[in-house]
Amino acid sequence: MQDIYFHLPGIFEHFELYELFLFLYKEENEKFNSWAKIGSIYGAPYGAIWNGGRVKDSPPVSEALVAQVVRYYDISCRFTFTNPFITEKYLGDGLCNIILEKFNWEGHKNQIIVNSPILEEYLRKTYPTYKFISSTTKCITDNQEALEEINKDYIMTVIDYNFNKDIDFLKSIPNKEKVELLINPVCYPKCPRRREHYERIGLSSLHTDGIEPFECDAQGRLFHEAMMSPLFISLDDIKNTYAPLGFRNFKIEGRTTPKEDLIEILTYYMIKPEYQLEARQKLRFASLN
Repeated sequence: MQDIYFHLPGIFEHFELYELFLFLYKEENEKFNSWAKIGSIYGAPYGAIWNGGRVKDSPPVSEALVAQVVRYYDISCRFTFTNPFITEKYLGDGLCNIILEKFNWEGHKNQIIVNSPILEEYLRKTYPTYKFISSTTKCITDNQEALEEINKDYIMTVIDYNFNKDIDFLKSIPNKEKVELLINPVCYPKCPRRREHYERIGLSSLHTDGIEPFECDAQGRLFHEAMMSPLFISLDDIKNTYAPLGFRNFKIEGRTTPKEDLIEILTYYMIKPEYQLEARQKLRFASLN
């Protein structure tokens, strides 16, 4: 089978876990599925106002240390700068610009996931070495609009999770190498409040007054619950359906999930079955120390 690229959640939110996971990926790679590759690890530092998607209030971690680790392991870092409410007055934000400067290495393909056209234009002009990805937070659910988005100047488009089992539509996509599928969504199919959820998070990141917490009973669902969704894409689905169709990029959701749950997700998709218990125990015990 050709290589499959998984895009993993929470490089800043779960940094301690990834320090060990990347070590295992390099030093014990024979225990990983031979075709399972890390395409990138995504997230955003604590307090970054450009941040969007599912935001976790995690303890601050040194951006310099994160940069050192992903550079050492030659892993692409993706920044989730998908806040839809970024306007001109937020473009000069010191923290977000400093972060991008720290990760702006010659020859390295670090990436930025975008939603706001204003922020995207600024980033393309200011940081042309970065690669850009169209965010699933745009909530594009129309087939033709999705095809048009895929054809734009992005290296990848993370299409809406509601397309996951629309095999006829997926077959119709001519440039499948530019498509990324969100494989373990916790949201309900065709959730009518999904856009509102992302917008509420975006306003909260800007420290807008009077923003009530978003309440949804799908929040906090664990991996075994996500597996029950009709939109869940299993490992067998990837091997038997999506890879044969030409899809190679798969996004794992989990920036806000507990560390124990993320360990289950990572081992399920990437580790050979006979080594999964060993990997889980190593990752769990390390996270306790």
